[in-house]
Amino acid sequence: MKRLTGFLALATLTALAGCASAPPQAQAPIDFARYHGAIAVEQVELAPTVAADLPEAERAALARKLQVALVGALSETATVREPAPGVLRLAITVTHIDTANPTANGISSALVLVPVDRGGIAFEARFFDGQGGQPFASITEQRKGSLFDIKGNFSHYGHAIRELGEWGEWLAQELERT
Repeated sequence: MKRLTGFLALATLTALAGCASAPPQAQAPIDFARYHGAIAVEQVELAPTVAADLPEAERAALARKLQVALVGALSETATVREPAPGVLRLAITVTHIDTANPTANGISSALVLVPVDRGGIAFEARFFDGQGGQPFASITEQRKGSLFDIKGNFSHYGHAIRELGEWGEWLAQELERT
């Protein structure tokens, strides 16, 4: 009996250690001051493994929706179409999307008033200086949608689109502070 108790305690500790996540690595803050809020969003692209089961036209449409959400969130800042000296350029590569299950969320919302499946997104944002070819900084983000995002709960990619837009709002605030 003591062996079983000891084994169960060890198994529990091992499981808990596996669940623990590493602390996020601190990224050096990016100095946005020299860009005076001017930003050009070059692209939002999907990594080849993201939504690979979708036809190419639907993948392109999803990438466009993500770009529209990002540019819309940045619209309060000085967004420009063409890169130029003094303009911050941004390129996004979506590395992972968790889709939500609208059917499961509809059923659970009807039965217990709470959706059960949240979507999310992981992406890398690369920042370029003016017309430079190499990024001077990059940020990797992983975000999970909110249970209270009603529209996102009933769309496969709604949470991912909203979360990229909310990250764009954060970026707009960072640009305005400088």
